[in-house]
Amino acid sequence: MEFPAIVIYPAGQFGSKAEQRFSITVELYDKDDKTDLGVCEKIWRMMNRVDGSPIEKYISLYQCRSISVGDIVFFRSKYFRCKVLGCEEILEHDVKGPVPSYFE
Repeated sequence: MEFPAIVIYPAGQFGSKAEQRFSITVELYDKDDKTDLGVCEKIWRMMNRVDGSPIEKYISLYQCRSISVGDIVFFRSKYFRCKVLGCEEILEHDVKGPVPSYFE
């Protein structure tokens, strides 16, 4: 199963002056945890180059940093903020700027 997701790097994180967004495709396999928090974990592992995911070449090409505390992921019409351990669902008004409608 595949679906789109967006990684949102908020403005002010690590000295950035503007919010940055990176679109990815999440691919879940039979063995993967398909709950929202399981998907957050999968995205974290992809973006932090843990599993040798094919996305790593694009992360390097576009000079994306890894996901850190305070970053946001969007998928299945929900937003999640990365915490020290895990993620928490947040409301849309906690995120600056709209997400493109094709991700809804």
